[in-house]
Amino acid sequence: MIFPVLAFVLIRNIIVSENRKKDVLNLLISIGVMAGLFFLIPLPFAGSQEPLWLVKQFISTVGQYDQASLNAFNLFALLGQNFISSSQAVFLGLTADIWGFILIALVCAYSLFLYIRNPKKEFLFALAALIIMGVFALGHGMHDRYLFPVPILLLFAFIFTKDKRLVWPVILTFIALLLNQSLSLYYYQVMIPLAWTIGVSAVSMAVFIYTGYVITKLALGPVQEKKEDSDISAMETLEKPPAQLRLENFEEKRTLNKKD
Repeated sequence: MIFPVLAFVLIRNIIVSENRKKDVLNLLISIGVMAGLFFLIPLPFAGSQEPLWLVKQFISTVGQYDQASLNAFNLFALLGQNFISSSQAVFLGLTADIWGFILIALVCAYSLFLYIRNPKKEFLFALAALIIMGVFALGHGMHDRYLFPVPILLLFAFIFTKDKRLVWPVILTFIALLLNQSLSLYYYQVMIPLAWTIGVSAVSMAVFIYTGYVITKLALGPVQEKKEDSDISAMETLEKPPAQLRLENFEEKRTLNKKD
């Protein structure tokens, strides 16, 4: 799910590079090293299995879940499609898996738009959180555990951007995840009642929409300071002695304090 973020960054690095041949070569070397590590790290655990055993393991899991939702409280669960086959039509004659692919593509396209507007490194954690949360909320074949990385990525986004607007998405995502996990484990191997499924799915979708709104605002730029406020600040600056200004500048430059 995080691959689109890597692709955005790698492609942009080549486009804006002053030495594209060198960066393309570095990219190819990186892909080669990654492929080598993919086979090298699991080697001690292979036992007597064939060399491509891990590749076959990954391929076998693709399409393993044929349900629209597997206790993932998302859009399809909200529509009553929890543990319903994804090959059934749900809207406009299209099946859940087709709608899932369409919506996942839209999530990636929108994330690319936000990355173009804000390609800063500090924004990548928020972007990764949005993609994973978007795929979880709108994709088919989702499992409840797929949401686990999102609040962690949002925490990193808050640490690096220091934007307080991310505090509530972190808290609300943790709550949505806790509700999802609690119900999934309480009704383990038993179908979750439809009322709980729809209710918590509505909460999860609301949290997703709000988080997407905050990350969009984050991508499109900081809130502009009102002219009146800046005029007042300028007047206050003129009235303060130089020593006080130096102290305040020092306080502003501190990166961490007790509250952080």
